[in-house]
Amino acid sequence: MAPSPFQAEFRVLTGLDWVPLPFLEGLEAEAADMYPRHPPVTCCSFQGGFFIDVGGQPFSADGSVDEF
Repeated sequence: MAPSPFQAEFRVLTGLDWVPLPFLEGLEAEAADMYPRHPPVTCCSFQGGFFIDVGGQPFSADGSVDEF
């Protein structure tokens, strides 16, 4: 039996949206300036993580990011 297709994409939290890292290319300064304007990060606040998909089914989503 062949293994299920697996995909993992690293995303960072920008405001309310999880954005794939390639989307921020060329916007690194703006992204870095954004973080100090947010409330301090707590033990339960993820700023980046892996969104994992196995066999076409999401393993993680906005509320269950697999943190790095």
